[in-house]
Amino acid sequence: MSGAGYGGEELTIEETSSAGNHYELLALTRILAEGLGLTAGGQDRLPYLAGVLQSLESSRTETALLLTSGVAALKEIRDRIPTSVGGSVPGGLDGSLDAIRSELAQMRTILQAGHTASETIRQEAQGVLQAHARAAQNYLKQLPTDPEPDWFPFESLPAGTIVRELADGGRLFSLPSADQIRVSPDGKMVLIGVSGNSSPVAPVRGRQVTLPSGMTLTLRAEAVRVTHEAAGIAGLPDEVEPERVAESRYSVALLGGVRLDVHHAKRSAVLINPTGTVVYLSPDRIEGIGETVEVTLLPGGSKSFAALESGHRGVVESEGTIHLALSNGLDLVVRFPGSGTPENDSGCGGVCGIQCEERIL
Repeated sequence: MSGAGYGGEELTIEETSSAGNHYELLALTRILAEGLGLTAGGQDRLPYLAGVLQSLESSRTETALLLTSGVAALKEIRDRIPTSVGGSVPGGLDGSLDAIRSELAQMRTILQAGHTASETIRQEAQGVLQAHARAAQNYLKQLPTDPEPDWFPFESLPAGTIVRELADGGRLFSLPSADQIRVSPDGKMVLIGVSGNSSPVAPVRGRQVTLPSGMTLTLRAEAVRVTHEAAGIAGLPDEVEPERVAESRYSVALLGGVRLDVHHAKRSAVLINPTGTVVYLSPDRIEGIGETVEVTLLPGGSKSFAALESGHRGVVESEGTIHLALSNGLDLVVRFPGSGTPENDSGCGGVCGIQCEERIL
């Protein structure tokens, strides 16, 4: 057997063996050589590798069956031969059985060698396939991909949405439904419908924005965060960041599970306790939902209050400024646009010890 490998002379196999099954192995070797590209017929060698593996597996199974059948036939011949009284094989047959046994041993040796060679070829072919698979994966990883569009202030938008940067620093989002959302640099959003009519868009609690079409969009957390000054809440810890939940509405989570909601337009504040009780505060109305709130009238029209269950206390000034002494230890001041309360004028009324007329509402 000789060959020059890839691109050389064709592989030559000399058929000089006298064993009957040797030529079957040579034919199998020729097929494997062509499939692996060792001959001129193996130029397109890669498509044949998978077939080579399947052929080797099938050949090994057939070889095992052939050897098993030969052994079974030999046992059957031995059982059918009549023996003499002494138990010896009739003359002449003993030598024939030895010759058959020797021939089967040679066949087994040849088949075992063929199996070993085929297993080696199978492992090499499997290695080639795995190497090509890894090379293909590496190539795909190196292919350039389009960067994900920046949907800020939204977490994501429907496929087909077009983003356009505006000259003033805002952004215009053209949705697949033909609606448009214009986001100004200060975070305010306006929906422009198909008819051209525009209407303000504000998120509800949970950073959800629901459009008239029923589509719901989610804003990023950083897009709704505002400063303490913008929310009008003084005294908050530095790490606490209020969120803008709607037009002129802000919300902040406080220590102990208490949440404070502030509505600038209505000049009101709402304390929501983890127990489910609610305290509503405004110059016109102070009341508790789920708990009793005692209210005391102070000179000048201010009112002090004390929530009996949650433990919150404070003063609501007549012009709207709200002073809070919360049960979690925080002292806050809520100011609304145009209130004009001086920084050093607490207006705390009864909380500061001013004598006043008390009235339970």
